[in-house]
Amino acid sequence: MPFPLAHPAVVLPLRKIQWLSLSAMMLGCLTPDVSYAFRGGLSRFAHTLPGSVLFCLPVGLLGYWLFRTIREPLAALLPAPHRQALLPLCRRREHTWPAIIVSVWIGACSHILLDALTRESQMLVPHLVGMRNEIAAIEREGFRFSRLLWYALSAAGLGTLLLSYAILIRNQTGRWSWVDRRESLRTAAWVAAFLLPFLVIAFVGWNPGRHWSWRYHVHHFVYGTVTVYLVVMGCSIGLLGLTLRLRQALSLRRAPED
Repeated sequence: MPFPLAHPAVVLPLRKIQWLSLSAMMLGCLTPDVSYAFRGGLSRFAHTLPGSVLFCLPVGLLGYWLFRTIREPLAALLPAPHRQALLPLCRRREHTWPAIIVSVWIGACSHILLDALTRESQMLVPHLVGMRNEIAAIEREGFRFSRLLWYALSAAGLGTLLLSYAILIRNQTGRWSWVDRRESLRTAAWVAAFLLPFLVIAFVGWNPGRHWSWRYHVHHFVYGTVTVYLVVMGCSIGLLGLTLRLRQALSLRRAPED
């Protein structure tokens, strides 16, 4: 199964369909893996077609509401050129709720389909007739083909998202640069806000087993340290965005009185 943050790359080709919401589809791509935060068999159910409706859709709609609430104040806080690239997108006309519902569901289904294709290669490998010998040779060397597929798709998905964002910055600002020297202090503050929690979590959570292979070290790092980091940062960014939105609402309420 590809790394969760790589999944949204699958729906990028659908951004040209104007009546669909790209942000809702990208959020929908993440919803099946939210189930891992709960105990029991919810994660297995969330990765099924009924689960896409009964679990992923409500979670995705809640996430989209939160995203729509906090996106503009957060984008306004970013350093240039990210602020100039994202603020106009935050101020675009909203899609209708039926379109958002369909978009979230499409994103969730794309995640479920990709996981089904790559999970232990159950659906994909039997159809790679011309590569069976190569796959067998790879696995004889101690590498699971499904794990290599996981690395490849994760890297490809994350790379595609970064490239798409770089193109967005280029189109919105006319430059490829991600850093504006005039706002170097604000940029450094954001880098520190993302980097320091990661270093702390990685240091505290580093407890490797003596007999672990390097492959299991990588697996433990991604599903342990990175997962905790994403949860912490997601909650922190959500709280920051809600605080900024509340402050903005209070300021607007006081304005007529002044």
